[in-house]
Amino acid sequence: MIPESEFTRNSQDLQAKIKEYTTWHERALYTLELHELYQAQKGIASKGPGKWGWGVRDTAALLEASKTNVYCDIQLGRALRRNPILATKRRRYVLGLIKTGKIGEGDS
Repeated sequence: MIPESEFTRNSQDLQAKIKEYTTWHERALYTLELHELYQAQKGIASKGPGKWGWGVRDTAALLEASKTNVYCDIQLGRALRRNPILATKRRRYVLGLIKTGKIGEGDS
């Protein structure tokens, strides 16, 4: 857990970067970083009674974006971390690779 002032500063910086992004891959990486920042601070969302933690729905609400778009950006960010060359491809193509399982969680 990071100090609250540093957490707030990092969160605000990432939110500003997401709003002024220039490429799809920048937005995806910043969205993933913001999502992970909140999960590190508040815990990963749990399901069922007594829900707690931070999930995709929370990130979407914070960014005032749809849950689907935020989920896609998080998946794209993870794929880009594993394989930065994907940034040279079109967003739709990379999403297709993720959807068909050609790029998965365990890929390096």
